[in-house]
Formats: sequence, structure tokens, C-alpha cells
Amino acid sequence: MRLAMTLPNAAKSSWSGLWMVGMLAMSLHAQPTVAPTPESAGPAAGETHSGYNFRQSFEVGYRFKTVGGNQDSYRSMVNFDNGLSLLSASLSVQSVDGHGGVFDLIQLNAQGLGSDPYKNARLRIEKNKFYRYDLAWRSSAYFNSGAFYDPYLNYASGQHLLDTVRTVQDHDFTLFPQGNFKLFLGFSRNTQSGPALTTLQLFDARGDEYPLFANIQRRQNEFRLGFEASLMGWKLNALHGWVNYNEATPVLLSILSQGNNPPSQGNNPDDATTLSSFSSQGPYHGSSPYWRIVLFREAKKWAFNGRFTYVDGRRGFVQDQSALGTDRLGGNVAQQTITMGNASRPAATGNATISYFPWSNLTLTNQTSIYNIRMDGTSVFAQVTNGVPITPFVPFTYLGIRTIANSTDADLRLAKWFAIRASYQYSTRRIRSIEGQNFAVPPTPIEQQNGLHSGILGLRI
Repeated sequence: MRLAMTLPNAAKSSWSGLWMVGMLAMSLHAQPTVAPTPESAGPAAGETHSGYNFRQSFEVGYRFKTVGGNQDSYRSMVNFDNGLSLLSASLSVQSVDGHGGVFDLIQLNAQGLGSDPYKNARLRIEKNKFYRYDLAWRSSAYFNSGAFYDPYLNYASGQHLLDTVRTVQDHDFTLFPQGNFKLFLGFSRNTQSGPALTTLQLFDARGDEYPLFANIQRRQNEFRLGFEASLMGWKLNALHGWVNYNEATPVLLSILSQGNNPPSQGNNPDDATTLSSFSSQGPYHGSSPYWRIVLFREAKKWAFNGRFTYVDGRRGFVQDQSALGTDRLGGNVAQQTITMGNASRPAATGNATISYFPWSNLTLTNQTSIYNIRMDGTSVFAQVTNGVPITPFVPFTYLGIRTIANSTDADLRLAKWFAIRASYQYSTRRIRSIEGQNFAVPPTPIEQQNGLHSGILGLRI
């Protein structure tokens, strides 16, 4: 076990140029110590006990920081803080003869656990010929300030901020990993949570902008089940997955500007526009079940490779936004905006390649690929101000894109230094779209289709 100390620094710009260059050189010289040292502690060969070989290395450090200049810039780019952290960790437990009890291999690697904003860990547990389990875990504390890039622009008055933590974990279990038949099980989760600050302009194009607070809550789960089988030279790999996503991020006006407190004056306190109450709720849910199938074989005279993927994406969302205040003329305004939609987006892709080798100097290849995606559903937008609807409903109906491509290639090698290549390629694409402005006007379908033919004849020396 080692104790390592790292001190990242940022220099202030108010001293002389020579002092700044010297401090910059010292900072660049000290920067590599932020990462763990590459050397491993302990004997390289490890120690053997009860039929297992043990290798381990741990490096613990305490980080100190001093920051001069823009604090938001440092947090957005580096974000390391004071604190104790596990800079790196490595553990390997391996069966000496490859025939252990419950397991033959345990391998663990970790970095940044503790106070570091960026953490990751990997774990593998394996029993030869029976099972293999892999775990990958990552966590990132992400901070972003939209104002630090150019202080002269001062984008959105520094009111676009994001301070969230994203955590990703993947679990994969393989049964009979070295056999002719393998079974796959998997689970993944991706979450993001934390506070955020944004702005919104109300109540018209010449209205004021108001800072709003959001509580980011996003979560995605994925379940996987599949297999791989080998028989008579053919190999088939099939995987079925289920992906579910949901987001619930409420956006509110500052608590100090609601209730019995005075209304918010916005970024321009000299105009008459004020905001006394604001709320926006926008739940969003989606599911994407998918298939992935791969079939291939290599023989003496020919080879085949085919892949197919299909995903049936479905989404549904509702956004209900309400605002109370006064407009730029001082009149009371009660505005409600509703946006909702429910649609499906199935997408399918496939390609198949056949290669034929009649002689050692001739190769014939034919490839066919298909791509098809559709978006079918409805989306509705409505806005009501002081009880009067001012915008129409806008539905969306259909969009479809289909592409088919085929190519045939011939490669004849007449000598080691000379070859002839010929190729013919064809592709066709069709686009269909149905949109509408409101319910009073019937939607008009639009279709466009084109094709492309091309040929190649070349000599290679």
C-alpha cells in the first residue's frame, strides 16, 4: 500500500508574465502526479495459497487543491476536490492449475473511489467451461457552467448550470463460455440526477427572461437474453433485449419568488414583465425492445456473413407548463402550454455477404443491405393565454425511409503484380411523409424515390 499526494494548481493572471510562466511550468510538471503511478506494489509473481495465486496492489492518496481564476472553469474541466481517494486498486486471484473450486479467476480493478468525481470499477469472476461474469461500473460527477467560456459574452447571465452525477453499470453473465453453445444474460442501468438552472422567455417574443430551477431525474434499464451456437461450421448468434427509459424533471420558479413573496422581476428589472408563479411537469417514457442476429460460416470455396437488427422504439410524453404574471404592458397573464405525443419508431437493418472462390486467383462477392425506419404517431401542441387559445393543434402522422443496396464485385489476380477488378452497384431509396397543420386541413402525403446505378472497371499494378 502506498500513500500518494497530488496538488493540482491554477495560476492567477494578475502577476507578472515571468511569474505566470514559472507557475505554469510548475503546474505542468506536477500534473502527472494526479494519476496513480504505473508501478504495481508487491512481488510481480504474487503469492500462492491453497491452489490460488494472489496478486494485489492498492494506492491511496489525499488530494489538495488551490484554484485561482474562474472557479466554474476549473469545476467544468477538472472538478477534483480535497479529499481521500483510492487512486488505483488491482486484485487478481487465479487458480494455479485452472481447476479451482467455485471459481478459477477473480480479477478486480478500480480507480478514483472516494472523493474523486470520476470513479470506475471492473470485476470478472470465471469458472473455466462453466460460467463467466463481468461487471463494469462508472460514476461521473459532471458540472457545467455555460458562462465561463467567454466572460465578455456572459451567456444567459451565467444562469445555465448543470451539476449532476451520472452512474452507469453493466452486468454480463455467460454460461458455457468455451462451449459450442453459449447462453448470455445481461443487465445495464444508466442514471443521471442532480440540480440544474435554466432560463425561459415569457410572455412573448419581447418578454423578459427568468431563471428556473430543474431537478434532473433520468433512468434507463436494459435487460438482455441471447445465445450462440456452433454446428457443422455454422455459427449463429442471437440476442434479444428490452430497453426502458423514463424521465421526470420538474422545472420550477425560485421558491423566493412564489407564494407571499414578491414576483420575480426577471433579468431586466426595468420592464413591466413579472413572473409570480411557474411550474412545468414533463414525464417522458419509452421502450425499445430489439433483436440482433448474426449468422456466418467460412468454407474452402465460399463464405457467408449475415447480420440483422430490429428495434421497435415506442415513446410517449406529456409536458404541462403553467405561468402567472404580468406582460410587458403590465396586464395580468395566465398562460398554459400543453405538448404531448405518442409514437412508434421501428427500425430494421440487415446485410448479407456471399463470397465465392472458384480458383485461387479469382474472388466473387455479392452483398445486399436493407435499411428501413418509420416514425408513426401523433404530437399535439396547444397554448392558452387568459382562456383564449392562440395557437392551433399541430399533428404529426408519418415518416418512412427505406433503402436497398446491392453490389457485385469480381477480383481477378493474373499475376503477383497485376490484377483486374470489376464491380456493379445499385441502390434505391424511398421517402414517404405525411404531415398536417391542423385538423381542419387534411394531411397531404408526400413521396420521393430515387435509384443509383454505378459500375467500376480498374487495373491494379
